[in-house]
Amino acid sequence: AWGQAGDVRAATARRDAALAGLQAQRLSLREQAQTALQALGALTEALRITWTQTYPKAQRGLELARSGFRTTALGPSDILMAVKDYRMTEEKLGRLIAQRGQALALLQQLSASALETSASQEHPHD
Repeated sequence: AWGQAGDVRAATARRDAALAGLQAQRLSLREQAQTALQALGALTEALRITWTQTYPKAQRGLELARSGFRTTALGPSDILMAVKDYRMTEEKLGRLIAQRGQALALLQQLSASALETSASQEHPHD
């Protein structure tokens, strides 16, 4: 009887420790997800601004420089600056798209981990 009571206490302690570990993991995942969501929001906003404001300005600047160069109103350095600005804007768009994709992938990974943790918490003996 004493041995069985000790086994029950030990099993209960292992279960409680496992549940506490799962709870800590769940809280960590929640914090990571909140941080990832904030990053995704910031990247989405930066991408929106770059796409709707900065990129059109760079395109207009490039077109103005081209037409000014054709009419000799602008020199080679002017068109070079417009081309550089346009290319930097394109590179920024590419970086933002890649970073946003990475943020989405991280959120998917965290969601999958959260589902696994929830399943483990529902069935801690599996």
